[in-house]
Amino acid sequence: MRVAVWWVVLMACWVATLATLAPVELAVGAAGALIAAGTAVAAQRALRRRWSFDPRWLRWLALVPLTALTESALLLTLVRRESRKRSPGLRRLARPEIGGGARADGHRALGGAVLSAAPGSYLVDWPGDAQRPVLLHTVVSGWPRLDEEVLS
Repeated sequence: MRVAVWWVVLMACWVATLATLAPVELAVGAAGALIAAGTAVAAQRALRRRWSFDPRWLRWLALVPLTALTESALLLTLVRRESRKRSPGLRRLARPEIGGGARADGHRALGGAVLSAAPGSYLVDWPGDAQRPVLLHTVVSGWPRLDEEVLS
């Protein structure tokens, strides 16, 4: 059942990117979606983890396009000015209190994807261990601040 749900979601994403619904493209998409769906389910079983998501985290996704736009503009400005200002680089951030279990795993999974989605930064490490900090590499940081949203 999970493979079928993954397949439908992945196939819908594939079809949304197509200019025309040619049979060859649909067949390639169907095969690729099936492989990816099977891999996702197998990986979840291998990790023996379940994810649980808080619907409030969806607001992070709404910020990604705006952050990508502003950080892209900042990166272009940075390149043009030949880096007058030093870029922040690797930052060690306090790990948020997200507890444990499926909800914490879901928070790290979605949060990690969101933090790496905009061009100005990417997540290096978000350990499950509460003693170690979150490592975020930042080239530029603009508004809105995704790191503050996700790690608060």
